[in-house]
Amino acid sequence: MIAGSSVGTFDLQFLRVQLPAFTKRLSHRAFDASAVRLVARSLGMPDTPEEQKKEPAHRAMADAEDSILLMRRYVEWLSAYTPEVQP
Repeated sequence: MIAGSSVGTFDLQFLRVQLPAFTKRLSHRAFDASAVRLVARSLGMPDTPEEQKKEPAHRAMADAEDSILLMRRYVEWLSAYTPEVQP
């Protein structure tokens, strides 16, 4: 399975072109951290310090490490989330 931020769009397509034999071994599933981010944001999670300082350069290893760190933050925040019930 491939995992990261927005991996289903850019990264997976890149791998299909550059490494077709490798991508045939991947699952049809992709874990997209940006989708989890959207859920957390829609529930009111503020930007994390890592997101505020994020630089635009695309570096594979740094991006992977950032995605892991951010997913940990999202899971931590979502685990503590208690929805306000509207009457």
